[in-house]
Amino acid sequence: MKIRFVLIIGVALAINSVRAQEALNLIFYNLLQFPSLGNPDRIDHLEAIIDATRPDLFMVCELNNQEGANLIELRLQNTLPSYVAAPFWANSSDDNSNDLNNLQNLIFYDTNKFILDDQDVVVTYLRDFNHYVLKLNTVNQATNPLMLHVFVGHLKASSGSTNEQLRLDMAQDFTTYIDSLDSNSYVILAGDFNLYDDDEPAYQEFLNASNNIPLIDPANRPGDWHNNVAYLDVFSQSTHALSGDGFASGGFDDRFDFILCSGNLINGNEISYIENSYATVGNNNNPDCFNQSINAVDCEGELYGIALRDHLYHMSDHLPITMQLAVNDNFLNTSAYNLNHRDFELAYSHITDSLEISVNSRIFGDKNYLLIYDIMGRLIYETPIGYNSKFFIPSAHMPEGQYLIKSSVSTAPAQKFFKH
Repeated sequence: MKIRFVLIIGVALAINSVRAQEALNLIFYNLLQFPSLGNPDRIDHLEAIIDATRPDLFMVCELNNQEGANLIELRLQNTLPSYVAAPFWANSSDDNSNDLNNLQNLIFYDTNKFILDDQDVVVTYLRDFNHYVLKLNTVNQATNPLMLHVFVGHLKASSGSTNEQLRLDMAQDFTTYIDSLDSNSYVILAGDFNLYDDDEPAYQEFLNASNNIPLIDPANRPGDWHNNVAYLDVFSQSTHALSGDGFASGGFDDRFDFILCSGNLINGNEISYIENSYATVGNNNNPDCFNQSINAVDCEGELYGIALRDHLYHMSDHLPITMQLAVNDNFLNTSAYNLNHRDFELAYSHITDSLEISVNSRIFGDKNYLLIYDIMGRLIYETPIGYNSKFFIPSAHMPEGQYLIKSSVSTAPAQKFFKH
């Protein structure tokens, strides 16, 4: 509770000068090959991190698969019931190289704040950038729609000129893609860019003033970041001093993770970056933390306590990046709408023998399905909706516990039920 209180107060102070505006909390996080790597309790640590930080838009990389996406969505909704995941699109860029396809990007978002309007991919040498077009769910969206183009990416790792060139190639694929966007578009680019300093060609490519949409680094901390304690305030990797269980070692000494934005988001009129809101979650800017594990005593500070830093240590070898945006409009109060306009309704949220479901006619169709997932995010049951207005799904095959049910064609929040 103390951690969450400090973070929320910090955001409130940051937006004191824009009281009439709404605020959006954005977070990017490298999940470190989730859920394949490490212990299954990593999801418990992630849930605690989400509970402490309360993002409106949660952008991730190194997500392995659909199962992991389902698991995160299920846990998110324990804390934030109006959260959903965007449709999971598997990366295909590395088919001609490593053919691993196990490091994916995705976003999770609050349906009270955002409507997913479209999505696409930017194909590169190694891993796709994922592109999500989000409409802000504002009161005046019919007459003044506010659209946010969100990109999530993961550049080639490791030092050396060869890897720098590969990062540049991927960055150029991105900037070529955004040439097709209106130059006035609001753009967010979040990712693990594996950059060692601001001279790297990929970084300069993102910020190039001659681009159709030049990007800005809100942290405004140019320099030689790698292993340089002078830039500890923007470090995001590594949370571990020693190696083990797949976590990178070396301690806290690199700035690999970024959220960049289009120039029109800096002091913009409709949507704008909240000054000094850019931060690395868990980073207390304590010089004693240099090359240490993030949960070490040497990393103590007033902003992030040991409880949160310990969750961060066990979840990933990266720290999340956060920033806030001010919106010059009011969001619709959609909580009641979401509850009263669902795609389907459960007759009971606690069942023993069967699950009774009433279906809204707007999701009728031969290609639409109801999908049921277990607590680990695994798909255990699916049935076509067709043109049936009511379903009875037997539950004898389901062990006791919590489940998630959703429509295959809707981004409406999933619903939970419990089998006894």
